[in-house]
Amino acid sequence: IKKITQEHLDEYAKEGLRTLCIAKKVMNEAEYADWLSSHFLAETSIDNREELLLASAMKLETGLTLLGATGIEDRLQEGVPDTVEALRKAGIKMWMLTGDKQETAVNIAYACRLLQQDSTVFTVSMQSKDACEVLLKSILKEIHSDSSVNPHVHRIPFTEAPEQHYGLVIDGKTLEYALHENLQSNFLELAERCQA
Repeated sequence: IKKITQEHLDEYAKEGLRTLCIAKKVMNEAEYADWLSSHFLAETSIDNREELLLASAMKLETGLTLLGATGIEDRLQEGVPDTVEALRKAGIKMWMLTGDKQETAVNIAYACRLLQQDSTVFTVSMQSKDACEVLLKSILKEIHSDSSVNPHVHRIPFTEAPEQHYGLVIDGKTLEYALHENLQSNFLELAERCQA
């Protein structure tokens, strides 16, 4: 069920849907009463409340049985795409920070016109600081010379346009590498050259 559920989650994310896993845990009355008592203490605690609530949630949310997943459409509020496009046309650079799956985030960026259909989108996900450095330099070289891109970067084809628009999609770990003291200047230059 884990493999099938992951396939469904990936499919839902590619469609831009919000995903939710459904799981269950069977507890007898004594286990539930014990958890409820400790959770009540966590909720009413003055000291270390956040830590106690987290511990309570972890106690309840471990050992779950996966039942499946669902995907729901999370529509943009009315006027968001027009507002984002107007801000972009006014030269205001906008960045989206999200905990969504990468595919969902990209679909939402297109839906709200943060990215355009003719944008070249660099998707960056690296496992080390050294690899991140090489990739950042490669992307900058690509932007400077318009040469072929590194095979580790997913480039979405674009149509001919008077001005090239670039977008950057970067995961949290790679962003951590990119913000390292030695890489900050390359990352800043790349960020300045990307519209989103």
